[in-house]
Amino acid sequence: MKIGYRVLLIFFVFPFLLFAAEGSEQNIKGKPEVLAIASAQQWLEIIDAGEYAEGWESASEYLKNTVPEDAFKQKLKGVRKPLGKMKKRTFVSAQYTARFPAGSDKEYVVIQFRTEFENKAYAMENLTAQKEEDGQWRIAGYYIN
Repeated sequence: MKIGYRVLLIFFVFPFLLFAAEGSEQNIKGKPEVLAIASAQQWLEIIDAGEYAEGWESASEYLKNTVPEDAFKQKLKGVRKPLGKMKKRTFVSAQYTARFPAGSDKEYVVIQFRTEFENKAYAMENLTAQKEEDGQWRIAGYYIN
């Protein structure tokens, strides 16, 4: 069964976005946001380079357990390739939350970047970073609109 990439990402990212706005507990100067933003920027560099397998491998366990690697690579390639190379990326916002609808006790930061691509002058990249058991922040959701 073929699932559209946007539908797939909306399914996994929407709950994070919905509860992040309600659960924002710290400002951008807080340590969780700084660490999560750095992780997101590193992950986006991997994706910008077209290294989708490495992007999947370095993602959170949640994402890897939810989206098979082949599906991740195929869908991401289908969305990113038509956009062309990334020209400019500007940080927009980050919102921290320790609440999640599924009852998870993990910490999350929802991050937005305004991005210019060769073939799309204005795009919003939305990422959800999740703090893993080892204390590292990894990407649990990614959506471009």
